[in-house]
Amino acid sequence: MASLIKLFTGFVLLCSLDAIAAETAALPQQLLGEEAMDLSASKVKVRVIKLTLAKGWKVASRIHPIPGPRYVLKGRVRIATDAKAEEFGPGQLFWETGSQYLSENVSDSEVDLLVMEMLPEPTPPKTGRTTTGKAAKGKAK
Repeated sequence: MASLIKLFTGFVLLCSLDAIAAETAALPQQLLGEEAMDLSASKVKVRVIKLTLAKGWKVASRIHPIPGPRYVLKGRVRIATDAKAEEFGPGQLFWETGSQYLSENVSDSEVDLLVMEMLPEPTPPKTGRTTTGKAAKGKAK
């Protein structure tokens, strides 16, 4: 009897997954970008930020501390590295790679970007131990 229940449960689960897959497949999808990333931490904090660049905004050569995808919602932005310079407009995606670059708003109005960041979660210290590895006062070893 238990085997029959497991078999039936598995069948219902597979039917449910097929229905979900069919619904999802019907939704229009467009891959905007894909990049392999080395995440040194097993746990990351993902942040999505809407960034607005004022008309005429320009930043001299810099290195962004958190590389990742940037999606243009409104306006046009120019990104220049030693290798090339490109302009990106609404609906386009570019990647900040962690190398030196220059960026500027090249449109007649503000630029709105979605910035996606993946930050390693800090590892909390072990309870009852100090950074020297000795038991904290009042704590048992």
